[in-house]
Amino acid sequence: MEAKQRAAGALLGLFVGDALGIQAEGKEEKNLLEEFPQGLGELYSIERDWGESGELTDSGVLGILLSLSIIFLEGYDADHVKATYRKWIKLEPTLLRPSLLQMFEGTPLTECENNYALMRVAPIGVVGTNKTEKEIASMAEAECVMTNLDQTCIDANKVLSWAIAEAIRGEGHTFRLANYLVATCKKFGIEDSIQQAIQRAMDGKHPPKGEQESALFSLELALYAFLHTSSFEEGMGVVVMKGGSANANASVYGALAGAFYGDEGIPSRWKEELEVPETLARYIKKQTTFRRQNLSLEFMAESMAEKLLQL
Repeated sequence: MEAKQRAAGALLGLFVGDALGIQAEGKEEKNLLEEFPQGLGELYSIERDWGESGELTDSGVLGILLSLSIIFLEGYDADHVKATYRKWIKLEPTLLRPSLLQMFEGTPLTECENNYALMRVAPIGVVGTNKTEKEIASMAEAECVMTNLDQTCIDANKVLSWAIAEAIRGEGHTFRLANYLVATCKKFGIEDSIQQAIQRAMDGKHPPKGEQESALFSLELALYAFLHTSSFEEGMGVVVMKGGSANANASVYGALAGAFYGDEGIPSRWKEELEVPETLARYIKKQTTFRRQNLSLEFMAESMAEKLLQL
């Protein structure tokens, strides 16, 4: 499989995880298992509280905006990325959680270990495919501190970005990727809590219950599902049925697993159901090279992935 297929898979996986996971957002695992014993197999299994079936929320949209900023400048610039986010926010999107809006317009959270940065960081991993771990870590940290100054959040962003970049390089088995993360975390002095989470995931231990929007929990759950299932779809089912912060959790898993299995490893029925939110469509038509093209998220993922890999 070529790197561009894996890179497109990372972005498409983020989009699918976003649109699928939002259905289980805020729900209890026990209730989901009772109501859907066969799992949530479609993007329209549950009537959503936010938006229409298949429509992206802030997780996917911010990932697209981050990609477009990097492509436009041919590199990562935190000020330009933040300005890009704010231009979209001025269009008054309905699918943006209020707490995230407050952080973009105000100051980052200092002691809140949430997954708001982790859910959008996938493009850093894609553009980092041909870069060093140090360069990836620098971009991942700069992206995180826009909204989160907590060290666990920063380190989780680095680890996910490293994982996506390494998966796109296509160096083999899932556990080889996990061992790469273990070595890289030690090399860069990543927080012990994250190193322990990686080890628990490798050992097949279910992630301990944590805060609903915890970056540590999101990362650990994604790694657990990635390491102990044999397909993109199977792992996505494990993550979504946990409920809680399912939207962000599934976005994180989707980006990692998509980078490993590639775009063709993601079920076609999910890719075909994806929809661009109205405010993103307006932004794209005003601002970017996609304005005269078909706003298919599958096409956009392939095009953005190819451009990111060239940087």
